[in-house]
Amino acid sequence: MLKNFKKVNLKNKQYSLKFYIKMLNLADYENEYNIISLKTKIKKIPFIVYLFILFFVLLWNVLIILAPYLASIGGIWSDASILLYKFFTPYCHQEDGRSFHLFGHKFGVCSRCTLIYSGFLAGSIIFPFIRGFNKKELPSIWLLLIPVFLLFTDFLFDVLDILKNSFTTRSVTGFLVGAVLPFYIIPGTIIFVEEVNAFLKNYRNAGKSK
Repeated sequence: MLKNFKKVNLKNKQYSLKFYIKMLNLADYENEYNIISLKTKIKKIPFIVYLFILFFVLLWNVLIILAPYLASIGGIWSDASILLYKFFTPYCHQEDGRSFHLFGHKFGVCSRCTLIYSGFLAGSIIFPFIRGFNKKELPSIWLLLIPVFLLFTDFLFDVLDILKNSFTTRSVTGFLVGAVLPFYIIPGTIIFVEEVNAFLKNYRNAGKSK
């Protein structure tokens, strides 16, 4: 009887040990799953920020071209076009002689601004292929200063009547500045959003621990 009890007890212990090992393995799996899930969530932040910026810039460029298109249709669409022109007024002088035209009407902004925004869109599109989302370091400041210097020189020479700029110079300098801006703005925005997200998580965890 005692021997049978010891055998049963031993079997129970063996079963308990196996069950405990399985529980440990399950806990390790859950920890690993949580780590992978956390990494996945962290990777989602840069991608979501990138998509938001890309969508905003694409919409901005569409509105610039939409203004002259709606003006060409006439009727109630002409009123919508006027609203678009007013919307872009704070951001550009909108001089007719310095703007591209479509359907006989000027774009929502001047030629230089148009190329800055279209350059920003082009830079945003190629950003993931050149930098990816893992690199958080900003490029050398010279990558931005050189195009800005060229744009400022083109503007200054025209104002001082030293050398009149043209559609070509305004377009080229504007596009260069716009194309390099995403390589500073996108990583900077990603870093900012990640820091805000980490702060909010720590704040929530601190509140739960009280």
